[in-house]
Amino acid sequence: VNCTAVCAVPAVPAFVQPTPDQGSVVVMYATQPVNLTVVSSRSGWGSGLPGEVLYHIQGSYPRGFAEPSQPCLSNPCMENYTWTPTVDQAGVHILCWTTCASLPSQAYPVCSPPRCFAAFVSLKPNLQPSIALPASPPTPSPLTGLPTTQWELPLQLWAPLLPGLSVRDDSGLHPIAVTVATSSGLLNGASGGLGSWNLTVSTINGTNSSTLVMVGTVAAINQALASLQFFGTQAGPVTITLFVSDNGYAGVGQGGAPFTVLTNSKQVQATVLPGCFSCPDNQTTVLLSVYTALGGPGWVNRSNWLTGDPCSNAWFGVTCEHGRVVMLALVANNLTGTLPCALGCLPWLRRLVLLNNGPGLTGALPGSLGRLSCLTHLQLSYNQLNGTLPAELSELSKLQYLHLNNNQLTGEIPVEYGQLQSLKELLLQNNLLSGAVPGTLWNISGLLYMWMYNNAFAEAPESWSAQRFYREDEPVFMGTENRM
Repeated sequence: VNCTAVCAVPAVPAFVQPTPDQGSVVVMYATQPVNLTVVSSRSGWGSGLPGEVLYHIQGSYPRGFAEPSQPCLSNPCMENYTWTPTVDQAGVHILCWTTCASLPSQAYPVCSPPRCFAAFVSLKPNLQPSIALPASPPTPSPLTGLPTTQWELPLQLWAPLLPGLSVRDDSGLHPIAVTVATSSGLLNGASGGLGSWNLTVSTINGTNSSTLVMVGTVAAINQALASLQFFGTQAGPVTITLFVSDNGYAGVGQGGAPFTVLTNSKQVQATVLPGCFSCPDNQTTVLLSVYTALGGPGWVNRSNWLTGDPCSNAWFGVTCEHGRVVMLALVANNLTGTLPCALGCLPWLRRLVLLNNGPGLTGALPGSLGRLSCLTHLQLSYNQLNGTLPAELSELSKLQYLHLNNNQLTGEIPVEYGQLQSLKELLLQNNLLSGAVPGTLWNISGLLYMWMYNNAFAEAPESWSAQRFYREDEPVFMGTENRM
């Protein structure tokens, strides 16, 4: 009789890695899930046939077991279990598995010896939360661009608050609370300082405030901190205070009660610098700040502004060469507001022409205009600009036309303007300028027109020839003209 098909029995399955070793100990924490992998393998007769079953035979059922046995249709046979011990299961558990195999013709399977290991369920300790400050100064930001803890005032844009700031805690998916407070200035969690918070974090006192309280998971809180914005309201020192509370959720005590709430705090000293201190590296950002500062929505013509790239989309008044802004001309376009510092952040600008915008264009000339090393035309006549003439304009070595007439400018002409050796026309008439006219202007060899009448100047320097001062309505021109 051929007994092969009748009397043969399958080989006894054996457990293989990564099944925990017999007698080993696995440390787990209450309320924290752990993954368990059990793998067995068959060899010899019947190893290619399905039918292997893993039996859980002892110990409290870990969460994740759907039934006490799991059939397996492959070889090796692998099962993954997820167990989240409860607080009441704290202590030692003996978890055992056995694996069995049988042939279809047999009523009884053959089974391996049990593989048992100890599971020690510990009450998780509650670790104090920590605050990680940036290890190095952040990359300069648009219109701020200052090392780590310095911002520009006034800010046309919101500045990132401490890029790289994060908190750490063992609370897992439980909410923690983080408070950020500044001694001056405003905080906002929305991008650009506008709109609502767009994260899975709730705020207790809202945004646009000097104190911001955020509640959420550690991961969500760190997303919020990465987008946190600061708006400087006054120049000078500012203290940033950071406070984090874990709400006692990280650990669990007897009966499931939370451990004592743990907290941590840190302070960062910062400085808000005066305006016109730095530049963005994006000319689109510069023009957007001009649009915002000078009342763009109310302009007579704002064709294509806010649409894509200013050069490729031909924003009204913007002239480009090779993708670089070389002229900004917004004449009689109802500009309102104060010239922003960002105007000095267009390195290839050759002409800035903002003539005849009437009473809406006010405020002082920003000293940042002195950065425009390519500028040849600065024409800001017929507005209501006030304040003094910035000495920084003397750095414009290529400037040929300086037209600031018919404004409300006050103070004296900086003596440094005598360095403007490329200057051809200096028009300052119809302002409120006073003091002595610096004799250094006479040293500008190429100066053709210098009109200064209707101001409150003292007498002209004696070294100047009286024959070279003319009224504006005189038809006679004799070369160099200096009209007082």
